[in-house]
Amino acid sequence: MRKVFLILLALVLALSVGLVACGGEQEEEEEEEEVPVLDHFICYTTDRTAMGEVEVVQLKDQFTTINATVKSAKWFCNAVNKTYEGVLTGISHPDHHLTFYQIEYEKGAVMYHVQVKNQFQEEELQSLTVSGPVMLAVPTHKVEPGDHKPPVHLDHFLVYKVEKAIPTGVFKHVNLKDQWRPESGVEVRGVAYFAKPVQKTHDGGVTEIENRREHLVFYTIKDTAFPGEVNVFNQFGNQTLKVLRSTLLGVPSANITETKLRGLKTLKTGGGSVTTPGEGTFTYDEGTAVNLVATPDAGYRFVNWTGDVDTVADVNAASTTITMNGDYSITANFEGGYVVTFANPNLEAAVREAIGIPEGLIYPWDLEDLTILDASEAGIADLTGLEYCTGLTELYLGYNQIEDISPLANLTGLSVLSLSSNQVTDISALADLTNLTELSLCCGNQIIDISPLAGLTNLTELNLCCGNQITDVSPLANLTSLTWLGLCCGNQITDVSPLVQNEGLGTGDYIGLGENPLSPDSISIYIPELEARGVTVDY
Repeated sequence: MRKVFLILLALVLALSVGLVACGGEQEEEEEEEEVPVLDHFICYTTDRTAMGEVEVVQLKDQFTTINATVKSAKWFCNAVNKTYEGVLTGISHPDHHLTFYQIEYEKGAVMYHVQVKNQFQEEELQSLTVSGPVMLAVPTHKVEPGDHKPPVHLDHFLVYKVEKAIPTGVFKHVNLKDQWRPESGVEVRGVAYFAKPVQKTHDGGVTEIENRREHLVFYTIKDTAFPGEVNVFNQFGNQTLKVLRSTLLGVPSANITETKLRGLKTLKTGGGSVTTPGEGTFTYDEGTAVNLVATPDAGYRFVNWTGDVDTVADVNAASTTITMNGDYSITANFEGGYVVTFANPNLEAAVREAIGIPEGLIYPWDLEDLTILDASEAGIADLTGLEYCTGLTELYLGYNQIEDISPLANLTGLSVLSLSSNQVTDISALADLTNLTELSLCCGNQIIDISPLAGLTNLTELNLCCGNQITDVSPLANLTSLTWLGLCCGNQITDVSPLVQNEGLGTGDYIGLGENPLSPDSISIYIPELEARGVTVDY
């Protein structure tokens, strides 16, 4: 029996300890402050009674921090019973009232994108684009009419204007009943405002946010006249407000996401357009990669993007992206507007074959990648149009009927040029082609003055044989890179001493001087000097 007694005693003690523990947990739970339920609100327009004194507040929420001047009261809001689709949402806090005050501050261009969910949007989120705050909703003690206490656990709200809502409208019908009257079949329309809890600093006192998760979406409703007066008291003092009409319904809403919106302004210059996203001003969630497409008009080409291009993936690509880390303005630049024409159809045919454009218009940019062109023996007499081929490095024009070579003057990238067997007399257009290493002007040309060649110091091979009428070779004295020089057959050279002055001519180099009326000194003195340096001289 003693053993049984001890067992029973142990069980009783264990149960007692458990009950004490449970009681302790219950007490802790009772001590935890219950999160307040935010009521629906019906808002009445007022006569916009001005503040007695100028009030300046600092307002800080998750979006922004502003210093604002509080102006006149625009709306007064009662907590309201709402019946929607047979479901009654009663008033949890009959003492909760809000007064909406207009505010003024230095406004920026920032916008935000938020997604909300409430009883009107249970199946899909509602997407709101909101601009800067326009009002401050202040917890308010409704002194009279009625017997109300000051509101407890009701936040201040910073009220943002809704610029765009998707879906755009609600068009629901609800029954509403507040402390003043019932209204049946009230039509709920579009979204007007989005309200976020806000920290308010006023006269050195800070009112912190109590419930960051509670937001209000205010919908316009079919307004109903309700003239009356209400005496209120809040942190700005006592006021008597004349209420006029019910115009807004505030619905508690869950703020699912919120993102700062960034603005993109797209412009263009020249002939073309920004086809994606278009031309104008657009808004995107911060961090979004936006596709950019620039499309040139006929006869134009895209050049680049300029402006705020730090986050453009490739400023030189017509199709690229920009990452919206800020507010940006960018410009698509185009150039062109003229067609390249070739005076000689044979030259045009040679160019078309080289660039792979058998027909249609040719623009300067079509020629940019053309580096080598062989138009020898093509019956070409006019080089007009070739001046646009500025990317050429090798050009072969031998055995044609070319007299004027001025279109070649700007082809400064040329390293190899053949003009043999043509009818050239003036070579001044070659003076700036300092990248030339090989130049052939032999056979049929009738060149006398070679002074334009004096600065072409990169020449290694120069052929001036056959048909030319050169007498003075002094311009060749400084062409110290020469390894092969042809001056034979038909020239009228007598004095070759300038070639001795060319210190670059030496072992392994070649000079052809045959069939020239060389002077005795050239034959007996200067040519032997060149040969002594290892130069092969044919005369």
